[in-house]
Amino acid sequence: MNKLTLIRGLPGSGKSTFAQSLCVKDPTALLIEAEQFINQPFDFSRLQDTHDDCLVAAKIHLDKGYNVVVVNLFITLMELHPYYVFTQNSGIKLWIIDCDDDFGSTHDVSTELIEHMRQDWEELRLLADMWIPSDCLC
Repeated sequence: MNKLTLIRGLPGSGKSTFAQSLCVKDPTALLIEAEQFINQPFDFSRLQDTHDDCLVAAKIHLDKGYNVVVVNLFITLMELHPYYVFTQNSGIKLWIIDCDDDFGSTHDVSTELIEHMRQDWEELRLLADMWIPSDCLC
């Protein structure tokens, strides 16, 4: 059974580092980071395209039999929803992990923007067995 792991958190929360450690432990896992699909300079009008491209890449690699780890902000629950829908009735195990540390942004995201994201942050609601807190894995 394939596994899709979604890692969410604010900039500087340790998402990428945690995802890389998961992939080291599982050599069948493929890491997909939303920032792979962002053209520089960042254009907010293409944000939905970035989310869509990330989802398509995850689906393609899951269909090929890989375990997939996706790193994205996933600030709102609606951003997680397409992944949840995709995994239902597919036999793919979905894990969602929150990273909530504060190591400082490595992408020069302003503290003002991070605070705005923090205000928009939506906490996960436990849906069946799809969510595990990150402190259980570290």
